[in-house]
Amino acid sequence: MGYTDSFYERPADVVFEQYWCIRDQGREGCRDQNGDGVSGAEDEYRARISNWYAGKVDVTYGSVGLHAEDAIQVGRWQLNLGMRIDWDDYLGNLDVSPRISVLRDLFGDDRTTLIAGVNRYYGRSFFRYALNDAISGWRDSTQFNSDGSVRRVTNFGDRSGRSDLSTPYSDEWMLGWTQALGKVTAGLQFVNREGRDGVSRARLCLDPADSRCREYDYIYTNDGRSSTQSVGLSVTTSDPLRVGPTETTLALGLGYKDSTNNRQDDDGYDEQINVDLIYYDGQLTTVEDLPAWDYNVPFSTSLVARTIVPRWNVLWSNFLRLSRGGTIARDSGLDCDDDEVDYCEGSYDIYEDFDFDGLVTVDTRIEWGPEFMAEAGGYVRLEVKNLFDDTIDTNSSRLSDRRRITSGRLFWMEVGLHLPLP
Repeated sequence: MGYTDSFYERPADVVFEQYWCIRDQGREGCRDQNGDGVSGAEDEYRARISNWYAGKVDVTYGSVGLHAEDAIQVGRWQLNLGMRIDWDDYLGNLDVSPRISVLRDLFGDDRTTLIAGVNRYYGRSFFRYALNDAISGWRDSTQFNSDGSVRRVTNFGDRSGRSDLSTPYSDEWMLGWTQALGKVTAGLQFVNREGRDGVSRARLCLDPADSRCREYDYIYTNDGRSSTQSVGLSVTTSDPLRVGPTETTLALGLGYKDSTNNRQDDDGYDEQINVDLIYYDGQLTTVEDLPAWDYNVPFSTSLVARTIVPRWNVLWSNFLRLSRGGTIARDSGLDCDDDEVDYCEGSYDIYEDFDFDGLVTVDTRIEWGPEFMAEAGGYVRLEVKNLFDDTIDTNSSRLSDRRRITSGRLFWMEVGLHLPLP
């Protein structure tokens, strides 16, 4: 069970103004747009003004989850059957996700194991969506024509249609192998994951007869799709390294993944699905065939050290992660029918590759099990994610006015109980 009560405040109004060239898209810096022989402020006009208004709000979010599993052993075979049921008070959906895996002890010596499994995973936290809904009405936007007249005013109200949404989910199948090699255990795993029902924003034309859709509102759909194939290699020490009263185990992981996604970034609840053909890598293609539009890191390396101090019931875990920046395809701002473009024709947006920077992060976590809470499985946990506060820019759209960076330093404290069922 989970319950969150959050307070959000925007202490002052924020105003954003956007200026365009009066004649073209300004690829030469709005140079002498009005033909008077001088480049100046008169060559631009205010195209848009957006207001984000001050406000305060309290948002609550509740969720309930139930998980059950059983293992059946028959000779060298082991069948694991699991089921998870989730409900939250935001979407109001009851989600049932099965988990099934089969293990085979290949030679009967517990040294070589083959694993296969199929699973479904539902999205489990929609708190940020609930918060976005609560504050979405605190803004408006006005677009202007080049002569200063108002072209369109957009007022953003409470988000509608969300209660009819399905919960986003991923179906996966996996194949794995583990091998005991002296004092270490190696593992190799392949996972194929297909994401469905991702929440995305779609434009609803208020006048169906207007082919340009100049007056519109937004609705939310389950049109998001993604596909990911990943391979992971892990090496874990079988026997702990003992130094004084401590016992330490190490785990090294190497990973590669390849992803495609039809959303512009990971904030799918705020972005639109692009259904048009675009020009990329010398050909016309659909967005589903582009590299994933998130911080798509293909190569990753991790080192995990877990140190136990049995005398004090303390577990200290440290996680070092190295991610090689991936490549995405993003809008270049050019179209095939632009004068400076001679390699394609038609009114198609041109997309180009963009490389993200690499990132190194360190997480640390200390967990203590007090003696007076031992019977109830009680613990106190303090965690610091991204200990050194290293971040990189992950903006996946060069045309976006919103800056996105990876998560900075985060402190987390948790007190919990592990209560066994009778």
